[in-house]
Amino acid sequence: PIEGTSPFGISPPVSPPVAVPLPPPSVSVTEIAAPVSPRSVSEIAPPTEATLRMAAKVPMPDGSQRPAFASQFFLTTRQLEDLLTEAIPYPSAANDVRQLIRLWAESEKRAGSKGVKLALNVKSVLIKAQVSKFDTDLKGEARVAGLKPDDYYLIGIDKDDQTGIVTIWSKAIAIGRGENRVDLSLQDIVWNK
Repeated sequence: PIEGTSPFGISPPVSPPVAVPLPPPSVSVTEIAAPVSPRSVSEIAPPTEATLRMAAKVPMPDGSQRPAFASQFFLTTRQLEDLLTEAIPYPSAANDVRQLIRLWAESEKRAGSKGVKLALNVKSVLIKAQVSKFDTDLKGEARVAGLKPDDYYLIGIDKDDQTGIVTIWSKAIAIGRGENRVDLSLQDIVWNK
């Protein structure tokens, strides 16, 4: 007989292979993570949201302009006149928006307790009414994402420590879906003294 066969020429039965469980594969996070590439603004903000890019300049006493860096801006659904009427407790000034703006600007300049209190009242009302609050960068620019398309008021203030000049902006703007650009001009300045 042939080796491995029975004397009758029949192969002996072969036992079935034994299944040996394999350990689960170990996969590290780096093996499955896809490379990250920068996304465009349209990919970051859903199509129902809006992004505001804005820029502002401050007029200087010599007629030149500088970027409105480190200026504070508020995006709100209420106009400046209404906010100042609520914040400034002087009924005699309530009917004159220019007077209210002057009081706010002067309170920002004063170091005395009365000026500080009035400036804080105005900031408090602006913060309560804000949709967004932001500061400009060194170029006098800012970007705000995730906004709801709507009509807004863009209100800003800049205090120049070297000249003592306070600049206040107020502009009604309409923000639509996607990217919106607003460049504040000299006509949007309501106070610069």
